[in-house]
Amino acid sequence: MKVVFWGERSPFEITQNMYTVAELLAFYMPSVQIRIFRRRNPGAAEPNRTAGRSAKDTVKQDCNSCKKIISFYDCGNRFDDKTRRQIREADLAVVNLYGDGYGWEHYGEYGILRKEHSIYLVSGYWEVSDLRRFMEKTYRIDARNIAIIPYNNEFQDAAKRRGAAKFLRQSVKRSEKNKMLNDELKRTVFLFQRELSKF
Repeated sequence: MKVVFWGERSPFEITQNMYTVAELLAFYMPSVQIRIFRRRNPGAAEPNRTAGRSAKDTVKQDCNSCKKIISFYDCGNRFDDKTRRQIREADLAVVNLYGDGYGWEHYGEYGILRKEHSIYLVSGYWEVSDLRRFMEKTYRIDARNIAIIPYNNEFQDAAKRRGAAKFLRQSVKRSEKNKMLNDELKRTVFLFQRELSKF
């Protein structure tokens, strides 16, 4: 199965979101193998596959327990013909949006963002309670397709070090902020599971 990550965010942030989602899925869905492909530079012909499990930037489960292989492709923030083709051919498109609403008014200009199988991923957002309603009302984005990774200092630091799964395993302090974070992360995984189950 092919999943592409694209958005108007910086290429670094899109890559970071891709790895964070890969770690979440690997943590909650141990029966899948996640392969990660990314571009070395914006002009690269095809995303380059990362090295094996020993490499620090690969999220991969033991092949003996794998039932489904999922390939994540980092398409960056360009919208050239090659990127359009990759998104068209993907089983699932993940559209990365800024938490402050920047650039959302442009998302409708890109036909691929109306793709049947799409998830809109917003990361680093402080208040999530009204965000889905706002996005649905203002930008006509179906709230059932909106995944949110709330801002949390500890989690953001862990994710940057490719330690999101370890952070979850250590069962962070029970504060209202962490409860909300855990609830949203589980909902994000649920959205991906729902889409992955269609293939």
